[in-house]
Amino acid sequence: MAGEPRLRIYRPEDAPGICRVALACFEDSIRPCYEPDGCQAFLAYILPEAIAARQSDGCSTIVAEWEHEVIGVLELRDFSHISMFFVEPEFQCGGIGRRLLTRAVTLCGKARPDLTELTVFAAPRAVEAYRHLGFSADGPERVESGVRFTPMRVKLR
Repeated sequence: MAGEPRLRIYRPEDAPGICRVALACFEDSIRPCYEPDGCQAFLAYILPEAIAARQSDGCSTIVAEWEHEVIGVLELRDFSHISMFFVEPEFQCGGIGRRLLTRAVTLCGKARPDLTELTVFAAPRAVEAYRHLGFSADGPERVESGVRFTPMRVKLR
């Protein structure tokens, strides 16, 4: 890939692209780890209208864009928890995730200067990627409503 993807704050027209990226990642690595009710919950969570609704309900989102297409997304809840973090499979391992996380940490620091850590519920196949980004497990893997995850956190200071 020549050049770098552009990172920017969510715009309403991004919701379908975010849904597409999340769905590609879900099919690539998440679906096999979730129970049927977890799959149903995830698919409802990534609907464009659900993504748009969360933006006015305590979430802030950063997108990575390449040639006018969304290729990555990081959604923050209350500037303290990563509620969605995906990079299109063909663009993974190229530093886009790290750039999204760095931008998210900057946003969190501006919105909540007292914040000392960022949390995430990592899907089973994402745990190693989060470890690579500096996160550590904050308890054992759990299953809630059919969704398997490991609670993780990263210290910001």
